[in-house]
Amino acid sequence: MLFAEARQIFVNNDGMVYVNSGKGELAVVSADLATKNTWTSSNAHGSSTGPVSGGVSVATIDSKRYAFITTSDGYIYTLDVADPLNITLVDTYIDGHKFNDIWVENSKVYVTSHDGFVILSVAIPLAGTCEGSFSPVL
Repeated sequence: MLFAEARQIFVNNDGMVYVNSGKGELAVVSADLATKNTWTSSNAHGSSTGPVSGGVSVATIDSKRYAFITTSDGYIYTLDVADPLNITLVDTYIDGHKFNDIWVENSKVYVTSHDGFVILSVAIPLAGTCEGSFSPVL
């Protein structure tokens, strides 16, 4: 077992599988299970009293593969996953939003949160240029 609590999964078209625990952990596993590796944030996320949701998305930017993972306490981690056996932290973006899920496509980062959703511009490192947000009115 790579870690105890899997939250979100992303399967890339080359068969690599990316799993986020929501606690600042990423597992990268090949579909044949021959390649396995994990990355763990040095920041503490979650607690024993409340689960932490998290999302994962993978995108190729400037010919390099990156995984973007979220935690519900406002973190987006950008990880270089070009070499699954050598996952490296590229950037940490911290915001007041309580992030849930994430999708990266066409130079945009789409993130859902407990407060609605946010659209960020993709730049490595993640500059956090907010292009728009939506908060539902109840």
